[in-house]
This record gives sequence, C-alpha cells and structure tokens, in this order.
Amino acid sequence: MKVIIFGDLVVPSGFGRIGNEIGKRLAQRGHNVVGIGLQYTGQPHELPFWVFPTAGQDIWATASNIINGSDSDVVIGIQDFPYHVSLFRDTPIDWSKHKFMFITPIDGTPIYDDWISCAKSVDACMTISEFGVEAFRQDGVHAELCPPGININEFFPIRVPTERAELRQKAGFPEDAFIIGM
Repeated sequence: MKVIIFGDLVVPSGFGRIGNEIGKRLAQRGHNVVGIGLQYTGQPHELPFWVFPTAGQDIWATASNIINGSDSDVVIGIQDFPYHVSLFRDTPIDWSKHKFMFITPIDGTPIYDDWISCAKSVDACMTISEFGVEAFRQDGVHAELCPPGININEFFPIRVPTERAELRQKAGFPEDAFIIGM
C-alpha cells in the first residue's frame, strides 16, 4: 500500500510522536510510506521513509501538489481537527483518487458542525481517547481508538529515590510543591 502521512513528522511534538511511530511501523510492514512534515525543516532524521519538509512554506499548496502528484492509496492526517477540514475541504486535491483518514484528539463536546461534516465525509477517522470515540458516536460518526503509545526509554517514573528532590531543587521548586506538568 502507498501511504502519505500529513502531520508533525520528525519533530518531537505529540502529533509528531504519533505520526513517526505509525509511519515507522507501516514502513516496517512493507508499505511504501512518505510524509509531509508540517514543522519539518529538512534536518537529518532516522525515520525509514522520506519526509517532505514544509516549514516556512504554504503547507496547503505544497501538500496539494505532493498528494495530487502521487499515486498513493491513502492519505493519513495526524493533527488537530482544523487541519483535516482544511486539507479535505479547502484544498484542490482530487479525493476520488485517494482514500483519506485522520487521527485527531477530541477534547470536548459539542464537536463543531464543520468537523462532524468532515468526519462523515472521509473514509475513516480515529481519535486518541475513549472520550473522543464516544463523543464521535454521539454525533453519529464511527471512530476507532488510536491509543498513543509511550516510549518507556524516554518517559519513565523516577528511578532513584533522591532524584525528585534534586530535580525540584535545580528548578527552584519547594520540595513539597504540588506540580502538574504536560
């Protein structure tokens, strides 16, 4: 299968991590994968597929040219919902030649009418939470769950009991401060 992934590829954003892993696993399974990296500037990377850099460019014209010039089977958008609406509805892409699916978060309800209209028009949609799956269902859209995985070599609990106090001291936080991070 020939796949184009549209999103934050290469960069370590939340969407970048999801897109990088999905692209890597599709390539490892023998699919022909190329990416359109929205914030990617062209620096070397270790992904096993080509990524077009679009940072600083008109991403809509660039993506349209890449997709229309390809014989891809499917385009996978991995980004916030407005990007999917713009790519699907507002660009001169001939969607009769490509399937389109997206992966997006749903953080609240009601979901905007434009977003629901887009979700009902594309070939498939996924979201990264059970909340999102249920919110889509309530609006008459079938969505699958794409659980974001965690690299346990990068994200892990503190391993040394004294590390928390040392990190708090370095950052200037009181030892008993309640800290929420994201």
